[in-house]
Amino acid sequence: MLKKITFDNCLRVVSEKTEIPTDNILAKDKSRLVSDARHLFFYTCNEVGVTPPYVREYVKLYTGGVNSPQTGLIKYGIERIQRMMADDKNVDSLVKEIIEECIQ
Repeated sequence: MLKKITFDNCLRVVSEKTEIPTDNILAKDKSRLVSDARHLFFYTCNEVGVTPPYVREYVKLYTGGVNSPQTGLIKYGIERIQRMMADDKNVDSLVKEIIEECIQ
């Protein structure tokens, strides 16, 4: 139950910060902007304790079973954001800000 609340908070905050609708973040859209937001969402969830198996199940629940990202894809997204944070301090600052908002 608590993980679902945290999942919801992360989804809302990432959607607000990236201006990508939550439905798009959870969909299979492969456009760069949506993909970046989705990876940011995966990373943020992981950082606040919602691990990939939980993310997978909640995405499946929210999309009515239409989308259920594989754990490997979620982990790829997490690693991609880690690389982006290491390469760009602005990304690093934004991600840290998002994480702070998710846990409030």
